[in-house]
Amino acid sequence: MNGWVRTAKGLLVGAGAMLLLAGCSWFGLGARGGISVVFTEGANGPSGSVTDARFSEADSTTVQGLYFGEFEIVAYNYRPGQSVQTDGFGRDTGNNDWSHYVVLQSGHPDARDVVLFSNDAVDVSALDPDGDPQISREYLNTVGTFDIDVLEFNLFRNGVIIDNVYYGAHAEGNGFEGDHPLFRYPEWSDIPQHHATTRVAGFETFEQTHNVMFVRDDWFSEPVLVSLEDPATQYEVAWSSKPLTPFQRDILVSLATDGTTRRFYANLIIVPYGPARTVDLAGGEEIAVTVRFDFSDAIDFSEGRTDLQAIRDIPWPQHHGIYLWFKTDEEGIPMGLSVEFD
Repeated sequence: MNGWVRTAKGLLVGAGAMLLLAGCSWFGLGARGGISVVFTEGANGPSGSVTDARFSEADSTTVQGLYFGEFEIVAYNYRPGQSVQTDGFGRDTGNNDWSHYVVLQSGHPDARDVVLFSNDAVDVSALDPDGDPQISREYLNTVGTFDIDVLEFNLFRNGVIIDNVYYGAHAEGNGFEGDHPLFRYPEWSDIPQHHATTRVAGFETFEQTHNVMFVRDDWFSEPVLVSLEDPATQYEVAWSSKPLTPFQRDILVSLATDGTTRRFYANLIIVPYGPARTVDLAGGEEIAVTVRFDFSDAIDFSEGRTDLQAIRDIPWPQHHGIYLWFKTDEEGIPMGLSVEFD
């Protein structure tokens, strides 16, 4: 099956093929441009099947697969004070600052229980091919273009496969559905499973979600980790790994407060991606985005960090202070995360 990608629904698609949201008919307007996203692992891209990963890559430390309890992927265009926005998230909250392009929305089974296997890929846009990017007719007719100021990946409740054993969220009966978090993948649905809380090294607090935000580099010129707190009225920056300018603080607070308005923001991983990309939605332009992971040396096994034996031997309700830690590089980025635009 070399050169093919297995989606979470068990479908096989060409590794070089991407189902672009441009094929959708929005509000009866026919085909329009759009943004598609593929997740891939390994320097050379997809090179085998998920079965190959199980039998050829198993050892005591290698990550064979990364589990995502739930996805949400949204692109943001900062348009402060504009009366015409995309009319998606936040349209009933008085939001006049942000427009959104929804690549994949959370809250339904298609966006849950997805695994990116080592040396493989997942066409994220194909998980919910009929999803609505939430672009209004008025926006297409009067604005037409969309600046990708921020591309956000909301990573909710993660886990990993190591040595043919699953460690992470939704194990041991804690999932959304099914008795095993890998129930979508028959080759893996019977491996041992252990519930574990994941953490990203560098953050001072535990959260069950991490928001990876690829941001235009004139806003953020270097990566930074940011923790937000959510008081009664508006988010505030509680901590950052590097000093933030007033603009950077304000833009993150604005996005969290008036962003999707449907879920919470806590730990943000900010990664500059380059000059802002613009997609001509009305003109039918298509932009393909590749998000790359590197599973080599992904877990922090240093003293006081990840102890797989403790996770296995101690019942999960007693896991006080026992976590599965993702290692980060010197800039605070886990798993070699990077992004490429075509």
